Amino acid sequence: RLSTMEASAEESKTKKPGALRYPQYPHVSPKDLSVLIRLVHQIYPYFKKTPLLSRRHDLAKVVDIAVKANLESDFFWAIDFEPEFYAELFYNGFLPIATRLSPFPPQGLEQINDIIPSLADHVAKSKGLCILMPKLHKKRCLVQDWDTIHVGKSARKRSKKYRISFDLAIDTVMEGCVKQHGEDWLYPPVRDAFRSINRKPVTRRRKPDGEETGKVRVHSIELWEDGDATGTTRI
Repeated sequence: RLSTMEASAEESKTKKPGALRYPQYPHVSPKDLSVLIRLVHQIYPYFKKTPLLSRRHDLAKVVDIAVKANLESDFFWAIDFEPEFYAELFYNGFLPIATRLSPFPPQGLEQINDIIPSLADHVAKSKGLCILMPKLHKKRCLVQDWDTIHVGKSARKRSKKYRISFDLAIDTVMEGCVKQHGEDWLYPPVRDAFRSINRKPVTRRRKPDGEETGKVRVHSIELWEDGDATGTTRI
């Protein structure tokens, strides 16, 4: 059974979900990013009132300020899908979900094409501009007391045909999430970041001395039936 699972997992690693439909989200330089932010503000006034995050921010301090200020919304926004930024968001308690600004106005697309042609290509093919909407939950229950959970006899019996694995098939897991729920917030740039951190954990370094403070990892949990990944708990 394990060899079948591993073979399926290896096959999933060679696949590139959505690669034919969505070009990879390009790197955006700081100069181009400032222009892009102004463009988003111009087209979508909502983001003028929503706090903007970037790598230059000390996210730990941002969290402290947000908690003390008791902000009306849990959301922030950013235009950065690089694994290093994702890792900092994870480490500081943000849920780095995303949204797609769609339909994106033709005149806006023309302006993007003038500064970042590769991003304009991404926007055109993915039918919108993907941006991060990091969420800082005010109340969120992530850990339960497992000793209080009752597992009935029938559930125990049915569970014998399933196996659980870790980090064997993250692509299959994400494809399953999209198939079951739609892309919702799990857009291709998000999946690219998750996949990257899963395969190569990000080393965090303290500023300004650069001392290593640990690694950030993304894990997948797979539930297998007859050798096929059929679903997962949360990534």
